[in-house]
Amino acid sequence: MKLGFVTSILDQYPLEQVIEVASGIGYECLEVACWPKGAAERRYAGVTHLDVEHLEERDEAKLHGLLKAKNITVSSLAYYPNTITSDLTQRAAHVSHLLKLIDCAQRLKVNMVTSFVGRVQEKTVAENLKIRQSAGKNSGGKPQDFRGSMETYYRARRGKRGKSRH
Repeated sequence: MKLGFVTSILDQYPLEQVIEVASGIGYECLEVACWPKGAAERRYAGVTHLDVEHLEERDEAKLHGLLKAKNITVSSLAYYPNTITSDLTQRAAHVSHLLKLIDCAQRLKVNMVTSFVGRVQEKTVAENLKIRQSAGKNSGGKPQDFRGSMETYYRARRGKRGKSRH
């Protein structure tokens, strides 16, 4: 087991400095905050230690080099939005960014993405579960179940886009 922390607690530090701090204290891993660039909606939300929308290969190589030099691993890429908010435009944006995060995790060889299921505040738990079920259907009305692994997700995505880039 490795001990680590979520990088959003050091929201004023760039990722390189967070890695330095973690290594200096003796931590071995980090859950890296990957919110889209923009204003924070709540405490720790909006922290972008890794901008997955603009990450280039040279940035990936630099990150891997620093992590290796400091003996730190990335335990997961983190993004905790409300993915079933009643605002359908906001919901779509949250899910879209979450999918970009999953793509980035594969490129970085990080085998976990952490997120939040979310809820519609005005609804009961039972009503929210129904919303979650309907939100998890593909365009043909069939359930999409990506809970098994990212590989399951990628098999499904490859079927839509053609072959994966990796």
